[in-house]
Amino acid sequence: MVLTFKSPSLNFSLKKPLPESLLKSIAALVSCVAGAVLMEETLRMIGQAGLKIDNVTEKAYNIDVMADCNDPLFSQVEACLPEGTKLGDYVVSADIIATKS
Repeated sequence: MVLTFKSPSLNFSLKKPLPESLLKSIAALVSCVAGAVLMEETLRMIGQAGLKIDNVTEKAYNIDVMADCNDPLFSQVEACLPEGTKLGDYVVSADIIATKS
């Protein structure tokens, strides 16, 4: 049996740990950023469920496109980022293909 996990655009995993400023941000928590887990943890949980990961593909869509949308929540999250970074440096959305025997 082949299972394909196609996460919607607001379902994130982390590329790297979030800075403390984002972890303490209410806007980041409400937007699901502060509650996301590392991609490695996502893959570990899938493996613990008895699935074998066959392929992981980072989506071409990047959260940073929200910067041009004038979304007030995104702007609040963006304001918490360390200087010189963007949200896409931390979060990713991916398609994961896994099989269960």
